[in-house]
Amino acid sequence: KRHILADIAVDLLIERIDDGVPDAAIAAGADFVHIEHRTVIVTDPMLATGGSASDAISMLKAKGVTSIRLMCLVAAPEGVAKVQADHPDVDIFTAALDDHLNEHAYIVPGLGDAGDRLFGTK
Repeated sequence: KRHILADIAVDLLIERIDDGVPDAAIAAGADFVHIEHRTVIVTDPMLATGGSASDAISMLKAKGVTSIRLMCLVAAPEGVAKVQADHPDVDIFTAALDDHLNEHAYIVPGLGDAGDRLFGTK
């Protein structure tokens, strides 16, 4: 039970990446209630190409959200540049900015595939 952040609403937006396609498509969403009146923090452990984050932000803007922040653990310059180009009004917070993306759109040096690590898919 949440006592410290009792007034915080938490919803979930799930995205998936098809094998071989570096940008994600929204696979499942939530029926957000009064989300247009809230500040939304989009979290993405790895901001690689920026496609998933940009898609999620676009979906939120389509629902009327005007106050959005993006929070990541590790980011690549290419992903930061895409989100900044697509959504210059969204502030990006990241714990680490790595060097670049490789030919497979993986962050270098990176941490490996966060989704695979979380869900044991590989």
